[in-house]
Amino acid sequence: RGPGHSRMDPGGASAARCRESGRRPPCARPGGAGRGRLVGGAAFRRRIGGARGAGGRRQPGRQDPGHATAAARRYADRPHQLRPQAPVGHQDVVAPLADDPAVIGSGPTAPDPTRYADAVEAVEACGIRAGLPPAVLRALDEGVRGRRPETPKPGDVRLRGARTVIIGSRRDALDAAARHAAGLGYDVVTLSAPVVGEARVAAAGHLALAAAADARRPACILSAGETTVAVRGPGRGGRNQEFALAAAARLGAVAGVAGLVSVGTDGIDGPTDAAGAVVDTTTLARARAQGLPDPKHYLDKNDSYTFFERLGDLVRIGPTATNVGDLQVLLLP
Repeated sequence: RGPGHSRMDPGGASAARCRESGRRPPCARPGGAGRGRLVGGAAFRRRIGGARGAGGRRQPGRQDPGHATAAARRYADRPHQLRPQAPVGHQDVVAPLADDPAVIGSGPTAPDPTRYADAVEAVEACGIRAGLPPAVLRALDEGVRGRRPETPKPGDVRLRGARTVIIGSRRDALDAAARHAAGLGYDVVTLSAPVVGEARVAAAGHLALAAAADARRPACILSAGETTVAVRGPGRGGRNQEFALAAAARLGAVAGVAGLVSVGTDGIDGPTDAAGAVVDTTTLARARAQGLPDPKHYLDKNDSYTFFERLGDLVRIGPTATNVGDLQVLLLP
């Protein structure tokens, strides 16, 4: 799923295709989450996934079955259509990364300022063309050539009367966590930039920022966003579990004692029953005591779930029925 994609909408196909190819989806890269990059990723998802901007009125939502190539063919052969007679009114959406309907996947009646050319540019910028199914490339090419209809743009009469209200965002999750931590006596520092890019790389960068934060002890360092995982191994896990596992070996460099949790606010991290995982400065010692290989072994296999399951450090909260991205909490006693 892209940022903010509804679980009742089949728009997660683009991320599935990127997982299939072992490439990063064009919605996030280690270089950061500038608006242009997010918009490019949204342009790709709308044309290849199920949401397609305001084309969401064309059919009832349907959960993506996860068969990447089949989904690509199905959506590539189905032009988005918005019936002029269909009433379009108020919609509430949530924003995991940017408070901008142009990059929120769950805004099916929001006008789409992007075009097929933006989607192609995102694919080229992320270097994923070679890993995309032929049906996807064919759909993009036909769109650029004008052989496929574009999504409804700002000012389209079919969206007259439509109103989009962002009722929840990652900032709300951060604010709530900050209030709770402050109530427990922590000095709270919130890292404002979204945490994006490859999960294991983002974890290192996140801890470096946390180490430089000006906070009194006990401190709570908060961040939020959505990372990605380039799947190359046969294991189980999710982006939050990989983030936590990559952070485990670096916590000692931040402080003598520290703990970190990374969780998805939707309660689901990858194809697992966990929302994420927790690590602290005892994690590696406890793993060695159980005879577990070092974290790199599990990262290479994309098998962070097995590591944390053995230690009892998975976070399981169940589906929350909403998604405002992932939340990271670093505690420095």
